[in-house]
Amino acid sequence: EALKQVAKNVKRRGACSHPDGSAMFLESTIKAFTDDLAAHVLGNGCGRPVEGVLPLFEDGKLPSGIPGGGEPEDNGGGSRQKIYVDWTLCRGHGLCADILPEVFELGADGFPTVAQAKVPRFAEAKALRAVRRCPALALRLEEDTRSQAPAKNLPVLSQGRGRRALGR
Repeated sequence: EALKQVAKNVKRRGACSHPDGSAMFLESTIKAFTDDLAAHVLGNGCGRPVEGVLPLFEDGKLPSGIPGGGEPEDNGGGSRQKIYVDWTLCRGHGLCADILPEVFELGADGFPTVAQAKVPRFAEAKALRAVRRCPALALRLEEDTRSQAPAKNLPVLSQGRGRRALGR
């Protein structure tokens, strides 16, 4: 009943059709899977094996007491990854700041305030999730190779793309 009430309250609340579509999806799920949802709510589950729980990150710390949890690994302290925002694609949905608040903060215009940032080691999985869930495909995650020694006998390309990066 609580989910039905939330879906009802969300309908006709947005300037686009996303809130309505999400509410209708939730309502149809409740209608189609009433018995399954009731079994889960009552703690019986569906009988399928549980692989683990979804990690919930609080204050940048990995959860403890579950597989893959515990204290964040330091491994030298520095970050291995950098995340980039492609401003030509970004539409200001704000999911990046929702998923990865350690890196992204939204400005008054609703867009991220940084174009590139190092990703803390404990948040690398969240950064990958942010890249995958960006509706505009405006995020890119790359290994930060500046701290590593360059390979010998290989040409060094600029950070640009395409022909410009190859000097053509």
